[in-house]
Amino acid sequence: MALLYRYGYLQQRIGATGYQWEVYDRLETDSVPFRPVFAADGVPLEIGVPFPGRTVLARVWVAQVGRVPLYLLETDLPPNREDDRWITGHLYGGDEDTRLRQVIVLGVGGARLIRALQLLELEVAPELYHLNEGHSAFVAVDQAAERMQTTGMSDSFMAHQEAAASVAFTTHTSVAAGHDSFPAELIEAYFADYRQQLGLTHEQFMSLGRRDPGDHEEHLSMTVLALRSAHARNAVSQLHGIVSRRLWSGIGVGARNAPPRIEMDAITNGVHSATWVGPEMRAFFDHQVGPSWRSAPQDQSAWARMAVADGSALWAARTAQRARLLERVERSLRREGTGDSRSDVRAERTLVLGFARRFATYERAGLLLEEPARLARVLTSSSQPVMLVFGGKAHPRDEPGKLLVQQIVEASREARFRGRIVFLPNYDVELAQLLVQGSDIWLNTPRRPMEASGTSGTKAALNGALHVSETATS
Repeated sequence: MALLYRYGYLQQRIGATGYQWEVYDRLETDSVPFRPVFAADGVPLEIGVPFPGRTVLARVWVAQVGRVPLYLLETDLPPNREDDRWITGHLYGGDEDTRLRQVIVLGVGGARLIRALQLLELEVAPELYHLNEGHSAFVAVDQAAERMQTTGMSDSFMAHQEAAASVAFTTHTSVAAGHDSFPAELIEAYFADYRQQLGLTHEQFMSLGRRDPGDHEEHLSMTVLALRSAHARNAVSQLHGIVSRRLWSGIGVGARNAPPRIEMDAITNGVHSATWVGPEMRAFFDHQVGPSWRSAPQDQSAWARMAVADGSALWAARTAQRARLLERVERSLRREGTGDSRSDVRAERTLVLGFARRFATYERAGLLLEEPARLARVLTSSSQPVMLVFGGKAHPRDEPGKLLVQQIVEASREARFRGRIVFLPNYDVELAQLLVQGSDIWLNTPRRPMEASGTSGTKAALNGALHVSETATS
């Protein structure tokens, strides 16, 4: 379940000064594999979401992702108010008020969509509701409201706690900016009628999303609400599990703070091997390792035959994948006019260091630039050409992240680094595949413990890259 953003994620443009600016293209549904979901009378299915003094309608779309249907809600419909039509306009484009509207449509609208699909016999009743981050936490609140309506329960807190038995919650970040929270007055503006139907006072409703229910100044945290709504919780790596247990200790289930069935498990993030392994490495593994690397890549025995694999075949596969990345680099350098006759980017000789991810400051993309003279010696003094290739976007409202992009771009334009440091703009899945498949060394240097799970390094390692990561505790 998700929202269909008409102007989804940004297209990154790099200006003359190296500063990132954003362009948003409108998504046309006839150009992507989405199709509308229809109601019993043959008209497009629309879900009504309660808002103050009105009902916001959300049209339902579905995308088939392998064997899994992904349902999406969109509010850009003529019956809605103009400002409500923009609820699903931009992924990162709104203010606090818009963000709250988005999580209401996703949570309350999502819960009602699931029930509508069951009535249409398009889906069966789910055994488990999975909240991926806190954005969808209002699903559990609406499930409690439905439970009260269908069973005649009068205790909203008990209904919420019972609903939590079929809810699991995954937290993905240790960074404060990744956890939505909303002030009491904004919550009351949108939920006054809704919480009265639940039989709750304003403070009782707020207590579901407060770490300290007695602190009347505390905002409603979507992460706390998700934790109070789920009997099973997990982080996304072993270290992240330790950090998350410390961050969210003491938050039980429901307003009565009941102990959860699973306090905070650690389920390490994985990657889909066949998606991220390049074609040459894929053929190499099929021939040298056998099919087990596809079906059970987490099993160490699946890789046993790598100990006697053909080294020259491995190098040929690595060289072919590196060549594709370097072709992209060359095109970018020609467009920028920053090529350098000193640059030797022959695929069989160049050592490529890759860094690609969200340009958040804690990821420390500029770490190697802290000693520029030393970096220049590494990149230019070796008998083997060495290239440092960056890719990534900063959040549109993350000014320090944008300045970090600018720092990398400015360094790439310095005479001593020209053709040796390269920033590839408009990072997307296609570019991510080129980078993890073509890099020889993958840099993953976040400030501990702010990175929950560095899956980019896993993708690169699957392609034969050496993974250089952060081990210090500072």
